[in-house]
Amino acid sequence: MGLTSLHGQLTVAVLRESGFSDAAANLAAEGNEAVDAMENQGNAANLANMHAMRGFLGPSGGALSMRGRRMQTEDEARAAVAALLQALQDECLEALRGGRDATALTKMGAALHTVQDREYHRFEPWPYKGIDDALLNGASGAPYGLAPDYMFCHVQRDVGYVNGLLSLSLTAFDYSAGYQSGHGWSLGGRVEVTQVSSNPAFPHLSVGVAGRTGGPFGDEGVVYGLLTWGRIPSRPEAGSVPPNRQSAPLSMQRGPALCSIASEGANSLASARRATTEFVDELSRQARPEAWRRLQAFRG
Repeated sequence: MGLTSLHGQLTVAVLRESGFSDAAANLAAEGNEAVDAMENQGNAANLANMHAMRGFLGPSGGALSMRGRRMQTEDEARAAVAALLQALQDECLEALRGGRDATALTKMGAALHTVQDREYHRFEPWPYKGIDDALLNGASGAPYGLAPDYMFCHVQRDVGYVNGLLSLSLTAFDYSAGYQSGHGWSLGGRVEVTQVSSNPAFPHLSVGVAGRTGGPFGDEGVVYGLLTWGRIPSRPEAGSVPPNRQSAPLSMQRGPALCSIASEGANSLASARRATTEFVDELSRQARPEAWRRLQAFRG
């Protein structure tokens, strides 16, 4: 989910809405953020699964052997994440039954990290040794279907939503460059920002700008506004920015995207918030009512 602090903020917001004290929500947030420790950023399956991503398995199916490793399939990762969440849920409830409320909150927070990342990362492969490796050696993801700019797009998605007074979301970002004999170099780009509406009766307001130089129609630019209802505009498809479609003038029309995950921040956050609430609600149903009320009232 990009910035570790976003996990903590989301956890605190949902738990406070669910009746938890500040102390309880903050402790769960600390447990959540701890999952993003540097030692948990590797590409072994047991580490990648903590972030709802696919990692490497050894020849026997374990995650520790370095020889003969293979990338998990999506089904394997989904099953492993489900097992991880069940184990953390069981540990949380066991600690709650034993009166170890601090442990229960920490386990809940750790589980919520994976629950939230599942809505962002969607079991994408993670072949990198860490964040630094992903940034410096982007091309190493090619055998697993990842573009060289995957981490650049990944970061845009994870931090592309500013949940503040204006509720802004980056809903389109694309760039391209190409060379054609007789035309020379062609450069283009598009940026679109959306003010997200929380009221279904009111539209989302998007403002975008796109430009192209050296295209078949000369140098072009367009600034536009959009009103949309329902799902937040996402998955930027900026194919009208060159060199993807040089047979038509520059327009608002979107075609194949270069960085299609970049604008999913707002929708991913909305999904992560729902998933967080659902997980907490499920825990409350399985806990004894008096124990749950005690956990909500935790003071440290």
